Amino acid sequence: MLADSTRTELLRERKVKWHKRAFDVSEAIASKDHNNLYITSSFFKDPIKYRAFCAYYAVMRVVDDRIDNLLPPAHQTERVQKHELAVVEAWEGVVNLCSLGIHPTTEQLKACDLAEAEALCESLIAAFQTFPVPVKLWTNFFKAMRSDLVADEFARWTDFLDYAEGATVAPTTIYLWLIASRRNEAKDSYELPEGFDLLRCGRCLGIFAYLGHIIRDLAVDIKLAATRLYITREDMETHGVSPETLRNGALKCHADPATRDLVIDILQRARTYLSKGRAIASQIQDSLDTDCRFILELIITIYEHIVSKIECTGYNPMAKHHYLTWKEKAEVIYHVAARTGFSLPDNITILNELTFIWNDTTLI
Repeated sequence: MLADSTRTELLRERKVKWHKRAFDVSEAIASKDHNNLYITSSFFKDPIKYRAFCAYYAVMRVVDDRIDNLLPPAHQTERVQKHELAVVEAWEGVVNLCSLGIHPTTEQLKACDLAEAEALCESLIAAFQTFPVPVKLWTNFFKAMRSDLVADEFARWTDFLDYAEGATVAPTTIYLWLIASRRNEAKDSYELPEGFDLLRCGRCLGIFAYLGHIIRDLAVDIKLAATRLYITREDMETHGVSPETLRNGALKCHADPATRDLVIDILQRARTYLSKGRAIASQIQDSLDTDCRFILELIITIYEHIVSKIECTGYNPMAKHHYLTWKEKAEVIYHVAARTGFSLPDNITILNELTFIWNDTTLI
């Protein structure tokens, strides 16, 4: 495998081309459900960063959603599991090609089993050419996707952390790359701040957000008869909790004392990772463009509010009173904008969703 520095030089020799048709496909997938990352990314003033986010996130989203829509490994047939592993391998192969600026062949795209694969790869090549993120992040991502296809649970906390390197650290670190980088006009490239520990910051903030996400959706996920469990056996045994305990609690909309203690333990870990991530991110905040400083603070604050709301509802995620409403998200957006000195666009509408008018005539 080529070193990232060598790959970067090869990519810079090629002219970056963003095609509107391909970008529209990436944007449609990236904006699905108006997820939190899409909401925050909509505030990028630099359209190149917005395009790159859509390109990177769309590929991760289609692979992850595909696996999430499958039954867990114990309920899969051998044929289905073999096919899905082959699809993940195909996606990893085309992503590696795109990282080198190489267009996959028709057969390679067909193996991805997605009609939009070619369009996604077109945008992905442009994203890699502009923001050459380390391929190791993608390697970790696909390792986690394969894990989802062969394992239903995690035995130990260390097993979860290994999985998290791909499931959350990889996408978070790529996102941080887009946020933290600044354009160097002389070199016609985007560069990260000198001395910024991108990987460590991405790891801390990614794990923080993921733990909040897991507890937020626990009541919904655990009700499914066949579901993957992201809370480790080690943690459940420590607190005297079983999958059946969690499932019964979800059905009754009530968390017993043991479950609440488990939730407290996990959210305290999340808070620790948040504290470490914020400390690292604070080192570069003054050097960020205003929109990027706002975006970084906004995505952190949204997940911090999710965790806070679980805490304020008595550590009882089973009652499902902790989900942020659109009104609450709007309040967070306005508050963070004021705190960071960011001027919200005039065309923003916050009712039951966020809508932005984004026009770019440079796409071909």
